[in-house]
Amino acid sequence: MAPRLDLAPAHGIDAGPGGRRAAALRNSATGDPLAFGWWVRRLTLKPGGWYRARVAFRTTDDVDPSLCVLVNLFWGEYPTRLKREEFFSHFSDAGDGWVFAEHLFQMPDGEKQVDLQLHMHSAAAGSVWFANPAIEPAQAPPDRPVTLATTWFRRVDGSSRAGMLKRIASRLDEAGHADADVVLIPECVTGHGVAGKDHRAQIEQDAEPLGGPATRLYQDRARRPRMYVLGWIHERDGKRIFNTTLVIDRKGRIVGTYRKCHLHWPELWCGISPGHALPVFDTDFARIGIYTCYENWLPLVAQNLAMKGAEILFLPTAGYLVDVFRTRCLDNNCYGVVAGLNSPSCIVASDGTLMAELRNDGLITARANLAVRPTHAYAYRHPNLTYGLPGADRLLDHSLSRMALDEISALTHGPIVGGPAPRPYVRDPGDGR
Repeated sequence: MAPRLDLAPAHGIDAGPGGRRAAALRNSATGDPLAFGWWVRRLTLKPGGWYRARVAFRTTDDVDPSLCVLVNLFWGEYPTRLKREEFFSHFSDAGDGWVFAEHLFQMPDGEKQVDLQLHMHSAAAGSVWFANPAIEPAQAPPDRPVTLATTWFRRVDGSSRAGMLKRIASRLDEAGHADADVVLIPECVTGHGVAGKDHRAQIEQDAEPLGGPATRLYQDRARRPRMYVLGWIHERDGKRIFNTTLVIDRKGRIVGTYRKCHLHWPELWCGISPGHALPVFDTDFARIGIYTCYENWLPLVAQNLAMKGAEILFLPTAGYLVDVFRTRCLDNNCYGVVAGLNSPSCIVASDGTLMAELRNDGLITARANLAVRPTHAYAYRHPNLTYGLPGADRLLDHSLSRMALDEISALTHGPIVGGPAPRPYVRDPGDGR
């Protein structure tokens, strides 16, 4: 199919391309880089049923699969009515130049038909083959429930550090009583912020090394109810001070730290140093990513974490805009948790929907199921291969696409591209919960 005949790529059925015995559907470029067309198969399926869609594809070396190949599911009537669409979410190397793509999905209630669409676009030369497209019944994925918790604090001028630690302890006790799997603490809650005032002296005084009073408090409260605590400190490391969020596991162990990389410029004036890495952390319920306050304005920070397989984004902040964070979650198909200081805290679903919001002192929780996160974004696309960015106008350097596939396959975890997803935490009857 094609929107118009003048846009249609050449097409046909080839016997055994690329070393495969089975025939394959082919689209070929016509010399027009704006050509666009697709193969489609409509299937009748059971409403509410679970299915697995599969296809293998292969391109010639002058076709970039990241920009020129698109595989998706479509509900509705082309071209007048789009009800829903989902893009394939898992890719792996099938050998001999073939890429294996698959997607687990649930038919929407009330829908009996779905289109499997195999697209080629934006290629001035070369061909793409699609082999063995199929949709088969599948088992529903096992639930991966997690209870997310976040806190909100109003810091009043003159609040003592000891008083803030006491309030944090009380809030963490609440999270434990709520059976939270993870709780987030805001930025600057144990020390002073920097906006509008010179707090260099207070920051020097409040900064603590790992193992200091705030760290020990977080560890103790994580250990008691057996929950993860993402706790904030101004971390002193030798002569340097960092804006740091600690990842503390259910046994009270520090299993990771994130040092804010992109500092708001007043922080630099106050002598705070930037971190130099955007790590992700594997917990027993999910792979998570953390970024801090000002970094919410930088879309590529969240995208970097998502490309590394983060399923939940955590944002400790002294202040932010709720809608910007919701957009980050929607863009990257991640759940999100914000802990605010003098600004709202919230928990956001992977489609950008607010699950819970808190606008005064306290704690909120929300129950999420990480088993299914339908995406409206094409996970195979590498950010450096987006139109208008450097490199994207090279239509197309095939090595960039292969590099992108290799990076996505190496960084993204899941049943196809990087091993099994983290196992849900199973409570031990003797673990104190």
